[in-house]
Amino acid sequence: VDVEVAPDGGYLVLINRLVNKSFSIMMLVKLRSDGEVAWSREYADECRSGHDMEVTPDGGLIVTGAVKRGFKDAFLLKLDPQGGVEWESYLREQAGYPQLTCLEGLGVSLSRGGGYVVAGMKFEPGNLIGHTAIAFGADSRGALTWLFQPTYAYGSGLAEIKPVGGGGYVTAGTACYRCDILVMMVRVGDVVPPTTSASVGAQRAVVSVIKSGIVVSVRPRGPSWRRSEHLATELH
Repeated sequence: VDVEVAPDGGYLVLINRLVNKSFSIMMLVKLRSDGEVAWSREYADECRSGHDMEVTPDGGLIVTGAVKRGFKDAFLLKLDPQGGVEWESYLREQAGYPQLTCLEGLGVSLSRGGGYVVAGMKFEPGNLIGHTAIAFGADSRGALTWLFQPTYAYGSGLAEIKPVGGGGYVTAGTACYRCDILVMMVRVGDVVPPTTSASVGAQRAVVSVIKSGIVVSVRPRGPSWRRSEHLATELH
């Protein structure tokens, strides 16, 4: 599901091995620069699926995904350079969500100040529209520092998040119920400008300002992700 270049020039590969229809095991495989397997690790303590990872400054990894405990809970897993677990953190209880709420971390990145930012989605039983996009920040030990959930972005999920200039983050995913591409600017502790809209070439982009950031929704036939990211950065 993901691959990163290791500090020694090798490769780190994140894999989810399906044991049966209801149980998967997250695996990490280290490859040497010639492609030969150096080592592999399994994280079989729970039904766990990893979705994204990033190399940390100490040569280890930060991984996000979801564990299944009757419900899904988004996790952050900090690994050392040999794949050993240093610590793990879970979002649902920290965010105060009810037990049956399902959360998944789909994208992770390093934040300023030594913490982490995660993009993903939330699903609540009885919600006929489906899942909702979320993004959250965590400190260097995985403790929740902020949580961002657009109140109207139903049927959407965020799959990637990266820091941009000015102290914010740009994150992207899909709004399935409208078949849109969702590009979001998240700003923490900043003043939000008035509602605005903008044009991207001949394609209209609808820009909605909400409590913590800006959402840019662009039709799939419209501008590429790079152009959308540029627009989001300009608006920020």
